[in-house]
Order: sequence, then C-alpha cells, then structure tokens
Amino acid sequence: MNETVKEWLNRAEGDFRSGTREIKIQDEYSYPVVCVLFQQCVEKTLKAYLIFKQVDFPKIHDLEKLAVEVYQLNPKINFTGIELDWLTSIAGTARYPEGFIGEEDTQRAMVIARQVRETILPYFEEG
Repeated sequence: MNETVKEWLNRAEGDFRSGTREIKIQDEYSYPVVCVLFQQCVEKTLKAYLIFKQVDFPKIHDLEKLAVEVYQLNPKINFTGIELDWLTSIAGTARYPEGFIGEEDTQRAMVIARQVRETILPYFEEG
C-alpha cells in the first residue's frame, strides 16, 4: 500500500475516532459535526480504495456513487443494506442550522461508518 493510500486511511480513521469521542459528549450542538465526521470517514475510506486500485475518483461526496465505483472494481465489496444515501443526506443537512440532527442520528451515522469500515478494510490487504 502506498503512502497516499495510507494517508487517506489515516485521515478517515481520524474522522472516525473524532466522531466516536465527540458522540460521548452528548451535546446537541455537536451532533451535526459528528454526522459530518462519520460521513467524511466513509468518503475518505471509499476514495482510499479507489486510489489503492489506481483509479481516479470522481470529485463528489455522494457515498452511494462512490460505493458503486468500488463495487465495479471488486464485487466482493458489497455495501447492500448499508444506508449510504442516508449518511450522504444527513451530512448535507448537518451543514446548515435549519436541519435538525439528534442523538439517534449520530448513533445511526456511527453504525454506518463502522459497517463500511468492516466491509472494505480487509480488501486493502489484497494486491
């Protein structure tokens, strides 16, 4: 694995750790940030895999579209049942004060990020 891929994964892991720490505070003003952190974790992890496979990734934040790109490279990496569209949407909502983000949303976002990580990380060991 090259240094660029490692850096993307390290940053994704940093987002996951930060979100996991922040979620424990249970502060309604932190909930939007937590959702964005988990979305960013997933986005960076998916893009890291595309870089790992030496594929230029689209400059998008749509997790479902990125997951399709990953799946096309390796059909064993299947995100069926993981709510990627929801996480993309909630992260967009979280960027603006008009959208309500609650504690349940942060828990749901964390579960999705964990599911994605568990699904894809083993495939970085393959050549």
